Parts: sequence; structure tokens; C-alpha cells
Amino acid sequence: MSTMAQITAEVLSFPIKSRALLADLLLDSLDDAEPHNYDEAWLAEAKRRSLEVCDESTCSSHYDVMNNARSALK
Repeated sequence: MSTMAQITAEVLSFPIKSRALLADLLLDSLDDAEPHNYDEAWLAEAKRRSLEVCDESTCSSHYDVMNNARSALK
């Protein structure tokens, strides 16, 4: 029988997409009574962090940053 260390080492060698799928399956297995929607939770967390770090007066859009970088390289 495989030990936890052997299983962990094998799983960590999987491609990232396989590890992400396995992680999602394992998280779902922790509470079979209530399905989880981790996508919504991560989206809410990303929005919260974005608001914490950045407001329109201090942050620039990707478009503006790229235009400024291109101008600086000319």
C-alpha cells in the first residue's frame, strides 16, 4: 500500500491541470451535503483584493500601461 508521502510525490508530478482537477475533486469530497462554488468565491476574493489595492486614481489600465511602455521605447 502507498504511503501518504508516496501519493503526494506522485500527485505533485502531475501536470498542473490534472492537479487542479484533483484539488477540486478533493475539496468537493470534504462536504458531500452541500456543493461548493469555488469560482464565485475566488471571483469575490479577487474583486475584494482589487478594491483594496487599486482605485481609478492610482491604477492604470492594461491599454494605458502598454501604450506608455511603447512610447518610452521609441
